[in-house]
Amino acid sequence: MTPCIKVMTDAIECVYAKGQLMGEFNKSSSPAMIYRAYISFFNGVGLTLGESIIHHPEWENLKGHAFYLFAPIQPKEKKLEESE
Repeated sequence: MTPCIKVMTDAIECVYAKGQLMGEFNKSSSPAMIYRAYISFFNGVGLTLGESIIHHPEWENLKGHAFYLFAPIQPKEKKLEESE
C-alpha cells in the first residue's frame, strides 16, 4: 500500500473508531471493514462516473450513500442501546 493511501485508510479507521466511542456508529462493525467498504465504494463510483464525478447529476445522491457505509446509529437504535 502506498504511503498516501495508508494515511487515508488510517484516518478513516480513526474517525470510525472515535464515532463508535461517541455512540454515533455501530459498535459491531470493524473500523478496518468500514474503511475497505468506503474505499471500494468510491473506487467503484470513480470508475462508473469517470473524471467529471463532481459535476455528475448523481453525485449528490451518491454522497448520501457513502455516509451510510459508516453504519450510523439511527435515533431509534440509540434509544435501544441506552436502555440496555
